[in-house]
Amino acid sequence: GSISLGAVVNALQDAQHIIGREINPTIYSASEFQEKVRANHHFLRNVLDSPKIFLIGDDDELERLA
Repeated sequence: GSISLGAVVNALQDAQHIIGREINPTIYSASEFQEKVRANHHFLRNVLDSPKIFLIGDDDELERLA
């Protein structure tokens, strides 16, 4: 997306406190995400192939982006 890492880290502070562990976000622009998916990037392949809990959107939306 187009959000800064600092903004994401700030938004995740409450969630980290609730779950009792650190969350390490990774941010990609839409084009960078698509490029990495096409390149079969290991991290993204693992994320895409793993079970997910969607807070916004759904599996179809993720597939369209990828």
